[in-house]
Amino acid sequence: MAEVNVVWQEQGLSVCKLSLEEIAGIVTQGQCWVLPATSVHSRTSEASLMTDQMFFNNDWIRRLSERHVEDIVAVIVSKTLAPTENEARELAEKARGSWMEKTKGEELATREKVKMLTQKAKLACQRCAALTGALKGVNIFDDEKNLITDPVLQKQIVSLGLALESLADIISSAIEALLNGDPEALVKADQGLSEISESEIRFALKTALDALGAGHEAGLKKQELEEVFLAAFFSSLLREKGGEYSSRVYNVVRTQKPKIPDAAGIIRHHEHIEWMGFSHYVRRDGSYLVSLISGEELKKILVTGLSLEFNVRVAQGETAEMVLEDMGWRYKEPAAGPIYNVVTHVTNGLPPYSVAWSGLCNHLGLVPKKAIVEFTHKPASADAANLRVHMAFKGNAAQYLGLLGGAGISLGHRPDLEFSPLIWLFWRKGSDGVYSVLGTVDNTNVFSITSVSAPNGKLRMALLPVGLNEMNAQIYGPKRRRIIGLLDNINFTIVKNYLERAVNVPQVLRDLAVHHTRFSKKKND
Repeated sequence: MAEVNVVWQEQGLSVCKLSLEEIAGIVTQGQCWVLPATSVHSRTSEASLMTDQMFFNNDWIRRLSERHVEDIVAVIVSKTLAPTENEARELAEKARGSWMEKTKGEELATREKVKMLTQKAKLACQRCAALTGALKGVNIFDDEKNLITDPVLQKQIVSLGLALESLADIISSAIEALLNGDPEALVKADQGLSEISESEIRFALKTALDALGAGHEAGLKKQELEEVFLAAFFSSLLREKGGEYSSRVYNVVRTQKPKIPDAAGIIRHHEHIEWMGFSHYVRRDGSYLVSLISGEELKKILVTGLSLEFNVRVAQGETAEMVLEDMGWRYKEPAAGPIYNVVTHVTNGLPPYSVAWSGLCNHLGLVPKKAIVEFTHKPASADAANLRVHMAFKGNAAQYLGLLGGAGISLGHRPDLEFSPLIWLFWRKGSDGVYSVLGTVDNTNVFSITSVSAPNGKLRMALLPVGLNEMNAQIYGPKRRRIIGLLDNINFTIVKNYLERAVNVPQVLRDLAVHHTRFSKKKND
């Protein structure tokens, strides 16, 4: 069970969160009984599709797939323990009881952690406001000793330091859970933001959680994630004061409470970094100065800066998709060297801006224009790879859409249509981890899902809608796709022109619209 999400287990008996493909793979092997942990319901009604006393088989898997059921918590019973169905049901009931008891305990603990996180965030906000109020008229760039000789200021500094220490302790345990494969604490925290009445506190915590999530997606380590969280939180609280002021205040506090993560550098630079190829610049007073910031440090700075900018702009009324797309357009020119060859782009590694931007997109579950997207979902077995796709699309389309390890370029969203975005599949990932171009592009082999033709299973380029209502959402949903890079403007223009010469995109859009209409009608009949 190494590749599935095991939520409870003992010898020969387990409760797992599985996709239909994974369930199909286990059923095909024939060594285990598989039952739902709870009754399976339709997404559109409370009607039970399958009770917890039923056993999964190919027929039930097909029915559930047709109703767009996705991940299911299932009980797996080894046939060595339970040769008969009745024995399997008895053991499954035992597993359900143990799993539900464990789940209740975990939910209680998670709620308590979220409550503590919001309380500590509120306290830190209040004490930060008190300190900045006390600092009015004080030149914080004077000698540090002069700042702590005032007993009133000293009290406020220590008070804020204690609050930040407590906040850092809480988020540290949440980060440990996240890195160990349990995101629930952060998910619940994000959901609980609506319960915070104070807009500034809610904004600061939301920004900090987004930076933490983006940093995790960008591959930052535990200590780095702690730094990013506090940097984003503190920068949000003092965003009107600017990075230089905020970092100075943070440093003053940290001299009294050195256990607080060292985030002053991130706070100082997050609003200044300009991206120009592989060179890192800090903009001050209208001039560009080369900065000696390392790539790893730059990732933290960019994750923090992009998360704060994103939340500020969304709060001002811009859509999330358009903000991310606008951020992507800053990547104007390809970097020197082979990295920006469209074939080897994602094979050789990516610059920090691309990594940070991709991390934020993945955290938010959005696919803006110019994103390089990889479909990486790994099925339980080769036999199950195309199972759900086949059930949704039938025929040759299923052969192609079951492609695993394929990568493509997002052409952006279409707000006038119900699907978004369009992805042009461009690469295929080999067993050696190296990407190659799928084939020659012309008007015969660039296609939509409605006109796909893949004789003998040969891979061809395709134009696919990621999120065509429910149908495509189940195939290329957030769990089955990942943004792995950002294409620069120059190469994106080349790719887009190439595509427009090869295929009639307006016709593709019309085909997709017709397909969607037919699908909706069939679903409602």
